[in-house]
Order: sequence, then structure tokens, then C-alpha cells
Amino acid sequence: MIFAIVLVPFIVVLVYLIGELALLLLLVPLLALTRFVFRRPWAVCVSRRGRVLHEERCPTFSAARARRGDLAQAVRTGTWRELPRQH
Repeated sequence: MIFAIVLVPFIVVLVYLIGELALLLLLVPLLALTRFVFRRPWAVCVSRRGRVLHEERCPTFSAARARRGDLAQAVRTGTWRELPRQH
């Protein structure tokens, strides 16, 4: 009896989490495709402890990836504030 009391809520929560994971796996590619088709800008941020210190927008994913690398290198070397904004 105690086993059933513990098992039923566990199964319900597990089914819910699996369903939510399946929904996320379905939506992520659709959202990325939407950004690509409608040319939405990609945000690149520098943050520390959840606080955004610097944010810029890049027109393409490849530009955002390159800018992310530039900003990461600047943060590692301590010069990120000196970088000019790129649009």
C-alpha cells in the first residue's frame, strides 16, 4: 500500500517531465528556424552572477557566434569594456 502511495505520484511527475521535455525538443528547432526565416537578431551578452553587464545584437547566428568568441576573449584578458559595439 505504501509502495503505491509513493509510486503513483512519482509516475505522474515522470510522465509530466517527459512530456515537457518532448515539447521543448519540438519547439527549439522551430524557434531557431523562425529566427532564421524572419531575420531576428541574435543577442550576445556578457553577464556575471545573473546580471547582464553588456549586451549587443548581431544580425546572423554566425556573426553572433564570432562576436561571442571576441567578447569571451576580451573577458578573459580583462579588456571587454574597450570593445566597440558592432551591429
